Amino acid sequence: MPELGALVSRVWQRRSTSDRELFQLLRQAFDRPAFRGPYMFQSNHLAFQEAVAIVLKAVETGKYFDRGGKDVGELDGRYRGPFSMRNPACRKVLKDVRDRLQRILHFSNQIAKAQIENTAETMKHIDDDRDAVVRSLNGFWKSFMVLGSCAYQPK
Repeated sequence: MPELGALVSRVWQRRSTSDRELFQLLRQAFDRPAFRGPYMFQSNHLAFQEAVAIVLKAVETGKYFDRGGKDVGELDGRYRGPFSMRNPACRKVLKDVRDRLQRILHFSNQIAKAQIENTAETMKHIDDDRDAVVRSLNGFWKSFMVLGSCAYQPK
């Protein structure tokens, strides 16, 4: 029983993750070809979906894995998703990023299953959502002085 008490105490005493630490981790996660240049279905579509899913998982959990499932980075401290951010502006941006990434995956899955007749319009939705994500995160990376912004500068 004392071991359980010590574990509970340790978990509750862990410090919360700072907003800056999260944005540093996300900078790493977003630094990939899936978030540079226009979306092209003809390229490796499965790799694109995996990249978006990995980044979405990093936003939701604060843990960053590579495509092979190897742990690349993890936040030191407690992080319970976008709603645990202290700064309301950060919280709002991360919720929007999470929603847009989920929508990108949804559109990408529809294209892969050939359920959509107008693929060009769906590809434009993917690009628009990706551009909005990169644009909003570039602003936060600069405000938190996280080195570099996403290499791709949207229109």
